[in-house]
Amino acid sequence: MAEGKKTGEDYAKANCSKNVTTGGNGRWVSDLECNASGAKITTHSVTTMPGDDTYHTELTTTSGPAGPTGATNTTTMDGKWIGPCKPT
Repeated sequence: MAEGKKTGEDYAKANCSKNVTTGGNGRWVSDLECNASGAKITTHSVTTMPGDDTYHTELTTTSGPAGPTGATNTTTMDGKWIGPCKPT
């Protein structure tokens, strides 16, 4: 997990002009603007913690040039912590 986080942070430093996350009161908002293979990728996510063990995230990603050739994808995720992982 730590290596994946480091790799993601390194990528963002090298390829993103905006990498802002704000939080407080059980709510986190993240905005990224990055370049990948010449295409602009913009993401906006909002994660809320409505309960002690649950979360709700809405993520919108837009990629490619502006206009009809670009693509926008919206993903909604809900999760709940159900306990520690079992040893393998």
